[in-house]
Amino acid sequence: MKAYLPDVVLLVCGLPMMGLLLYLGALSEGWLPPLCYLGAAVIFTGWHRTLINLCWRLSGKDPDDFDFHFPG
Repeated sequence: MKAYLPDVVLLVCGLPMMGLLLYLGALSEGWLPPLCYLGAAVIFTGWHRTLINLCWRLSGKDPDDFDFHFPG
């Protein structure tokens, strides 16, 4: 469990941070909302990647060793 702790902490802390940025963006005016929405998008991108990698590792596969083969 200690190997997954940094990822779990990042996932748990990322959700409230995205919510806070979206809330601040909705309340603000002027140039601040685009920055809040951009920050939420950047956090979501890293959060989503961490979630997918954690799910791959919990299923017993290494996400770096997975080779995608597309037909054609």
